[in-house]
Amino acid sequence: MFANPDNIPLAEIEVRIKSKLIDGTYFYANVFGVPNLLLGTFDYDLDPTWHEFESVAETCESAVFSLSLWEVVE
Repeated sequence: MFANPDNIPLAEIEVRIKSKLIDGTYFYANVFGVPNLLLGTFDYDLDPTWHEFESVAETCESAVFSLSLWEVVE
């Protein structure tokens, strides 16, 4: 979870994120500074190393990452 201290509308953030993704959907976690979410049965020879973006949403929970959401997509 990332903070959004500038209160940038989620629709704007989502458009910006998708503009940075492979085909508007896929990304490599290390490029965005987020952890890899690989299953315990992950096989580097068979499984893709990219992740799939679904959406952004608001939450009441505290930010987990020190970067703001906007800093991540910049």
